[in-house]
Formats: sequence, structure tokens, C-alpha cells
Amino acid sequence: MATSLSDIQAKIKALQEQEQELIKSEKHNVIQELKEKISAYKITFKELGFTAPVVATEETAAKAEKKEPAEAKYRDPETGAGWSGGRGKRPAWVNKLSEQWEKDGKKFKDEIQNYLIQK
Repeated sequence: MATSLSDIQAKIKALQEQEQELIKSEKHNVIQELKEKISAYKITFKELGFTAPVVATEETAAKAEKKEPAEAKYRDPETGAGWSGGRGKRPAWVNKLSEQWEKDGKKFKDEIQNYLIQK
């Protein structure tokens, strides 16, 4: 007697339903047993071969978004290069000036004002 495709598919569906019911009924006990053994044997997350999941939060998503460059607040008169006065490292031209001001005993916050972009 030949079995039809629909018969096989019905059997598969019934077995999958049985599988889900078995998992549902036994899962809690299996988890408890595993927790007890992990605790008793002091098994670590790393020893089990797991890595910490990366969880996206609003904060990490915001950091991942590409930020628009900040508007230049200061300008190097020699090269025309700009600097926002904030984000990231100071550009080389600002560092060079800063070193010179320090040697001359001048204060950075006072001297940098001479490089403000006039608007």
C-alpha cells in the first residue's frame, strides 16, 4: 500500500506537535537539572562554549549611527583646516599651536579664541 504525500505531511505535523508538547512539559525540569549541575561543578559560561550576546540598546544603536561632522568653530589661517573644538583628538595644527603657547606661558583657552571663525 502506497502512502501519499499528504499522509506523510500529516504524520510529520503530528510528530512535530508531539515534539513541542514534550519539550514544553520537560523543559523546566531539564533547565533546573542543568542549573544544579552547572552550580555544583562550577562550570563557567566560557567553558560551555558560549559568548556573551550583543544586545542592542538605544544607547548602542545611537553610537552605531554615523555622526555628522561637527561644524568647525576654529580655523587654521595657514591651511584653512577647521576644528570643532570638541569631538575626538585635537588636530595637529592645534597641538602645534598649543605646544608653542605652553612654551610662551600663554593659556590655551585664551589663545585659541584668536582662531575662532567669524560668523
